[in-house]
Amino acid sequence: MEKYQKALMRTIRSQIEQWFHQNRAIPHVEVYRFLHSIKGTSATIGLEEINQIVTPLMNGIEEEQAKDWEIVDLQQFLSELVYICYQDTHDELLFESNREVKSLVDAPEILLIDDDITLLMYLKEELEKQGWHVFATPDPEKAISFLYDYNPDCVIIDLYLKERTGFGVLSILNHKLTQQFVPQIMISVDNHKDVRMKSYQLGADDFIAKPFDLDEFVVRIKRQLERKSLVDSLVLVDELSGVYNRKHLPVYYERLCTEIQRKNNSFCLAVLDIDHFKKINDQYGHLVGDEVIKAFATYLNSSSRSFDTVFRFGGEEFVMLIPNCSLVEGETMLNRLLSGFSKQVFCCDEIDFSVTFSAGVVEINERNIPIKDALKAADDALFSAKESGRNTIKLWDKKLPKPAKRVINAAIVDDDPIIRFIMMDVLRRIAVNEEISIEIASFASGSEFFDKEWLVNEKPAFIILDGVLPDMDGNEILQQIRSLDHNERFTVLMLTARKSENDISMALKLGADDYVTKPFNISVIEDRIKRLIRKLK
Repeated sequence: MEKYQKALMRTIRSQIEQWFHQNRAIPHVEVYRFLHSIKGTSATIGLEEINQIVTPLMNGIEEEQAKDWEIVDLQQFLSELVYICYQDTHDELLFESNREVKSLVDAPEILLIDDDITLLMYLKEELEKQGWHVFATPDPEKAISFLYDYNPDCVIIDLYLKERTGFGVLSILNHKLTQQFVPQIMISVDNHKDVRMKSYQLGADDFIAKPFDLDEFVVRIKRQLERKSLVDSLVLVDELSGVYNRKHLPVYYERLCTEIQRKNNSFCLAVLDIDHFKKINDQYGHLVGDEVIKAFATYLNSSSRSFDTVFRFGGEEFVMLIPNCSLVEGETMLNRLLSGFSKQVFCCDEIDFSVTFSAGVVEINERNIPIKDALKAADDALFSAKESGRNTIKLWDKKLPKPAKRVINAAIVDDDPIIRFIMMDVLRRIAVNEEISIEIASFASGSEFFDKEWLVNEKPAFIILDGVLPDMDGNEILQQIRSLDHNERFTVLMLTARKSENDISMALKLGADDYVTKPFNISVIEDRIKRLIRKLK
């Protein structure tokens, strides 16, 4: 029976691939007869899961229906069948079975730095089995960029790197890490006392000698993550900015809501965002970006009333709670703060520049408005301010138009139409769940990718890039992408075969932000893409 089941699965995949490779509409009768054949055969040979998928598809269409199927419509119609037929295949395995996988989206994030690519790949794979998201890189400069973009929960650094020693990396990272608690673990084949002592003196929280036992390695990482979780729960002040962190916001918000009931006074909640902050980091460096954040927080605290409260909500975004304040009064106050802050002068390498911010404000005049609703309203107003050119204050009211969804450009470069379809389906699902708009373009070759005007758009973009293509190697394409002006706007996820160690090594050196090896698990790759896309928003 098993050989007949395998034969039917091969037949289904062959027909799907034939259709997806074509650039013409597929006659309806062809689709109907295909499904009719599968329904009868699958039930006979015990493929109940296939039969359960095909039966409702058959019930939803009629044999004599007068229409042809465009490829995009057919892909959507057959999507569930495609998923099931490309799991657990033994010919050319594309996808693992959709086993239950721990979600990585809100999981702890590990930054792993080691130029031994074999070990890097092995540790990344094993640590992600713990439900952690691992950013792995052999490049110390890329590691520093990751540190600012992703704010990892733990950093693991090898002592001996080709570009510089782990000590050098540790010293650089510690300038950033003095502003927040992020555990750092040094790993090294050199286990001499002076090496261990120097590691601890430079700020390492643990030192693990190579070779090490993997189980013990995992336990020691877990211990550091637990320490970080405990410290984060106890610390109420953001180390970099010196204002309260977001964990303290609900307490203050609830207190002001209670005051509404007792004193019949309204208050305002404002969300403030430093304009073009990424450009500041890119042009002047992350250290200057840190100084801007500190200066902004200091200015807000010193220029507002003593009973107004400032919180760092994340990155360059802040929240202000303004008691005894109407919407008009809140607007007046924030315009005054905007005018004053925009006059401050920052300097980097003898170049002077100024910074502005945008803000959205909502008035809270009812006791039972949940904080998530208040933040959503203020964030909608903030988005309106950004759409209006930034450097302005917008008020939320019931007449405020629903903000347009944030738009992210995405490209899929893969010669396999099934992979392109699956990745497009994943991106569409993410767009719905994240309430964003993803404009998706797909390309079957590198030359097709570079021929289009897709790269001309200056907005941040996400690229899913196959490692092997018919005309250009995936790493060749990546190298050309990284040679473009302002290439930092591209976030690249490489798809590669599990045994292609050299390809993975080259991809990481050329600046791939992450990689996924075949066979793919759909849940894992969806979580991975979602996390990378959140960086772009």
